[in-house]
Amino acid sequence: KSVLDEAREQLTAITRDHIKYSALVEKLITQGLCQLMEPAVTVRCRQVDQTLVEAAVPRSVQIYKSMSKLNCIVTVDTAVYLPPTTCGGIEMIVRNNRIKLSNTLEARIEMLSEQMLPEVRTALFGVNENRKFNT
Repeated sequence: KSVLDEAREQLTAITRDHIKYSALVEKLITQGLCQLMEPAVTVRCRQVDQTLVEAAVPRSVQIYKSMSKLNCIVTVDTAVYLPPTTCGGIEMIVRNNRIKLSNTLEARIEMLSEQMLPEVRTALFGVNENRKFNT
């Protein structure tokens, strides 16, 4: 848990470097568009990231179009923002809030921590002899 807390603190440092963070946001938007494959997407971000996200959207849409050969209209939500306590990243909303893709930095850390849990368990406690599969 302390490793995850330290990683969250490190993420706030990434958001301060506007060049790296801008590239990261662009990749997060592109990845979300590829996962959703929807014709109309709304992007939510922190209020402090709004101009950065608005600048990244056209590049992400262009990359998405070249990869998928599909058109997509992306709008940045200026009425609802992610909480300022969020480290950064974006959320993507489609079909009148029926589908939400969370691509925030915290969501990414949680996803990685769940994927690494078996490795951490093995490193701390050794190989479990009762386990049928070692994946």
